Amino acid sequence: MRQNGKMGAPGGTPSSSSSSSQRAPLVSHAPTDQASASANHEIVHQNQVVAEQAAALRQVAQAPAHDARRVLGVARAAVISTADATRAFRTLSKLVHPDKNSDPRAAEAFKKVHAAYVSLKEEIARDQVKAQHARPASTLSAAAAAAAAASTRREARGAQGHRGSGAPQAPPRPGAAPRGGSSFPGGEWC
Repeated sequence: MRQNGKMGAPGGTPSSSSSSSQRAPLVSHAPTDQASASANHEIVHQNQVVAEQAAALRQVAQAPAHDARRVLGVARAAVISTADATRAFRTLSKLVHPDKNSDPRAAEAFKKVHAAYVSLKEEIARDQVKAQHARPASTLSAAAAAAAAASTRREARGAQGHRGSGAPQAPPRPGAAPRGGSSFPGGEWC
């Protein structure tokens, strides 16, 4: 028979040498500190999530709708990629999405976040196109540089007239194809 953490005498009588300092702790089957700690942790986590959601809603509500970077919480002077914008959108949308956030303002905030994300992606795409077209001439191949220069000359001459020489043009020959056109057999022009 086990009693107070020690084996009793063979006859079933408890041993007389058990003292209070040698007793083993009693094991309780009721919920203990571990179960309550887990419950407390869950409550603390829920409170943190609610606080993060409220902060995200305030950030979105305070930002003007036309300022996509401020709505998403991206630094104004930062040069960001589409991946950075997507990361910012996903992080914020998890906090303000109406399926995750029970606040009545969440639906409107999510619409504002999505519109800001679309606007920022378009801004990034425009900046990338501008950067591609604004390359210095030294990085262009010789043929591309010559083509760019010819294009610039044509645009400059465009105000002077069709050929740009300023000299009077000879009238076209009768029956001749218009300049730049082509004919098919049968005399049809396109």
